[in-house]
Amino acid sequence: MTRNLFLMACLIACAPLAAQQATPDKKPPEGSTNVRDLLVPQDGVVAKVNQEIILGNEVYKKISSELEALKVSAPDDETYTRKATELWRKTLREMIEDKVMLMAAAGEGIKVDERELDKEMEGQIKKKGSKEKMIAELQQMGLSFDDYRERVRTDMIQRELILTKLGFRQKQVTPESKMPLDSFVTPREVQKYFADHREDFHIAEKVKSRQIVIYFDATTKAEKKAEAESILRQIQEGADMALLALWYSGVRAAEGGFWDWSERANFRPEVSDALFSLPKGGLGPLIESTDAFVIVRSEDRQEAEQRGLENDEVQDEIRKIVQNQKVNENVVRVKKLLVKEAYVEPADLFEKP
Repeated sequence: MTRNLFLMACLIACAPLAAQQATPDKKPPEGSTNVRDLLVPQDGVVAKVNQEIILGNEVYKKISSELEALKVSAPDDETYTRKATELWRKTLREMIEDKVMLMAAAGEGIKVDERELDKEMEGQIKKKGSKEKMIAELQQMGLSFDDYRERVRTDMIQRELILTKLGFRQKQVTPESKMPLDSFVTPREVQKYFADHREDFHIAEKVKSRQIVIYFDATTKAEKKAEAESILRQIQEGADMALLALWYSGVRAAEGGFWDWSERANFRPEVSDALFSLPKGGLGPLIESTDAFVIVRSEDRQEAEQRGLENDEVQDEIRKIVQNQKVNENVVRVKKLLVKEAYVEPADLFEKP
């Protein structure tokens, strides 16, 4: 029975190297016969790539959280064993591919300038909203901020290796040495992409607003309407809408009813129709929705805009998109070539699914 255990499955996937480090027939810990309680072997060499090795604990670190989730979700031990073994093999293949890519990059003299890495990290942090939010998300995935930074470094090195292999990059990755994107993407390609994706460069109208939402039900509708009308009159007479929102609003009271840049789709149609018809600073009439009375004021607005190819930023965006597409199309091909040229054990790892 022990030959069906996940431990054996993982060892078979990594033979012959793993077989030298652990015993396939090793029995489960005393008192436990649950295959889902067994761990991937964390000791010993499970793969070799040219002159470098990969240890079992390196693989396990990458898949431990997914294994834990699989323990809960797999309906039976057979399914768990199959999926866990597939995960192990897939992760090991990816680690080998990363190693051969980094080795090839080192051979080409490719390095990532720390300023570029810092810039990339700053951009990703900005998208997340803050470094704290990014760290919280990484912790949920079992990663530290430093782990992720190194992963980004690896991705940047691999990208530059692909570009170098394709003949579109100098070897040193620095702000000063980067070649113009035009050397990779032609004007005709830029024009075609824009023609096919014109809607992607349309900026929808947006507003910043302040809103007070007074909810009601069938028994309180008349009472809440009178309350909402009283609040609206106070605002019209100069009362602080943010303070009134703090006291009365059922939505975003703590923010004084403030909504940052929002599109029509962010609100109910009746609210959007009223809000987007107002000029900057305009206060709308009382809006009756299905279960609430809403008071809205436009704090600022941005009109809809169609960005065109005469905009240099649009051209730069398109060049980067098309360049990324070309790089991605060649990533798999280059990885396969590099793996084929490398010495890899287990030798059949890339032959079996």
